[in-house]
Amino acid sequence: MPRTLYETDIEQLLREELESRGYLKGKDFVQEWPIRLSYIVDIFFPEYNIAVEADGEQFHSSPKARQRDWHKDQIMKAKGWAVLRFPGRQIREDVSECVDRIVNLIQERRDDENGNPRD
Repeated sequence: MPRTLYETDIEQLLREELESRGYLKGKDFVQEWPIRLSYIVDIFFPEYNIAVEADGEQFHSSPKARQRDWHKDQIMKAKGWAVLRFPGRQIREDVSECVDRIVNLIQERRDDENGNPRD
């Protein structure tokens, strides 16, 4: 049975900002991308191996949660993925800046693929 998408308010803010810039859900990025050990990535750009995590305060503030997030990051980095984590407060205060960081990383990865040197 397929997973039901559960989109938090901060994930929705990121998705809407991405879509407003022309990134298409289902084409450019996917939500709730599964990785091993039952971990799920909030937003994933498969073409560029970029994982974006929207960390709500309720589920990411305890020491146990921070340890779990660290372990999840290590799994993703071992796959060669770039990982961007944004605290919920940062997303709510300036979602545009968060998405700027995502877009900049996409551009860096495109440049790397095309052999374009960075400044």
